[in-house]
Amino acid sequence: MDNLKTIGIVGGGQLGRMLTLAAKPLGFEVVVLDSNENCPAEQVGARRIAGDLYDSQALKELADAVDVITIEIEHLNTDALEQIAKTTPVHPAPASVRMIQDKYLQKISLRENNIAVADFVEIIDKDSAKQALVQFGGEMILKTRHGAYDGRGNAKISSEAELLTALDKFGNAKLYAEKLVPFAKELAVMVARDTKGNINTYPVTETIHERNICIETLTPAQVPIDIL
Repeated sequence: MDNLKTIGIVGGGQLGRMLTLAAKPLGFEVVVLDSNENCPAEQVGARRIAGDLYDSQALKELADAVDVITIEIEHLNTDALEQIAKTTPVHPAPASVRMIQDKYLQKISLRENNIAVADFVEIIDKDSAKQALVQFGGEMILKTRHGAYDGRGNAKISSEAELLTALDKFGNAKLYAEKLVPFAKELAVMVARDTKGNINTYPVTETIHERNICIETLTPAQVPIDIL
């Protein structure tokens, strides 16, 4: 791992841009896979391979051009990455990415590891959705298990009519529901682990959202010291 020269990133968006900005001063070359010409990572010095993140051939082309692969978004072809990982290091592991892709499985994993999460249930049909609404006191968040981000794939439900509308909107997507939890602020903690097992945590950050999109972060978070 000490002889790595070129980092491959699946995705060249804003996170790929930040990764590139961090890697270039350390002497690394960066290659990204992205379908968008002049994507954010390319704008700051990454070389771009044009292709879709689900295209196994494009992912192989990326692997052939780099020493290690990482990702900046979870919406990608984990099966192809799993094959690539046999010859090119991939971090995080494709199995971890596959779990992250499914928000319901992600919740199960968090709960199994004693991390507090809002109550949640799998939705398998209209009847189970109605039961969940009753179970959660008439208010809940209905969510798609795959592909949701920036408010997409989520619906706040406060009545059976809203539930039926949301179910129709989401069609055949796999779903789960979460109990609506009142909160004052959203806080985030970044945890990093290297290939040798060393773990580091970063300061608690407060995230500020508008229309379900993070527009500002405050570090350290504006909360009492005992929370930090």
